[in-house]
Amino acid sequence: MYRQRQNLDSIRSKGVEFDASIDLSREIVLNLGYAFVDARVRGSVVALMLDGLRPAQVPKHAGRVGASWKVDGFHGDATLRYIGKQSEDDANIRSLGDALTADIGLGYDLSERLRIDLRGENIFNARVEAAISSTGIIERANPRTLWLGVRYNFD
Repeated sequence: MYRQRQNLDSIRSKGVEFDASIDLSREIVLNLGYAFVDARVRGSVVALMLDGLRPAQVPKHAGRVGASWKVDGFHGDATLRYIGKQSEDDANIRSLGDALTADIGLGYDLSERLRIDLRGENIFNARVEAAISSTGIIERANPRTLWLGVRYNFD
């Protein structure tokens, strides 16, 4: 099957998005975010068969909740992220599953300018689908990633 990507007439997108940070104390901050997107293709002529369908790889729901803290030179954060189901293709035939991932970070200030960090993204190695090939092979995104880093502030 031959596939070709072309520009569309337009996409009409309606939705709501919010992002909030709440200071629970001087040391702890709660972060929340959510997006609802109802996007639809407006197509004519060549793209008429796509008219009214959702654009490829645009989830209807996405959100996150997390917390960060800082106490006596220690820094930490934890975040849960959700991305809803979405179509992999413009014809809305192949569907990518939803995913829930967890991230965590810990850090310590060695001095006013030097900090060491340990981070982990998608620490439970949840399956995050990025694409589906024409033969049905599913490409994964965002596998578990761990790293150790050093930050230096030049100010």
